[in-house]
Amino acid sequence: PGTGVPAVALPTSGQPDMSLTLIAPPNIQRDDTLLYSVKLRNNGPESAPQNLSFILPVPSNYTYDPDRSNGYCTQQGSSVRCTNINNLRNGQERTVSVAMKPISS
Repeated sequence: PGTGVPAVALPTSGQPDMSLTLIAPPNIQRDDTLLYSVKLRNNGPESAPQNLSFILPVPSNYTYDPDRSNGYCTQQGSSVRCTNINNLRNGQERTVSVAMKPISS
């Protein structure tokens, strides 16, 4: 539910081949919490720079749920920004869970 595509921000130094995979629930019911898994992978050949981050849009009528999320994420307006993803060497990956809960009406 919602629009937008997650974006990953790489510092300008270094040249790793990074990939981001977003796994969302296939089916949800009204008032369900959305639990996204965001997988960052360093496909090499270089180690990833420190302080990688990504931005995930928050669907309308939802808000970020920090209690059910991991990583260093904060809601900024209509998106969640996750930062300080460090130490991804060639071939390594990191998965961050990001939860969104419905806004009660």
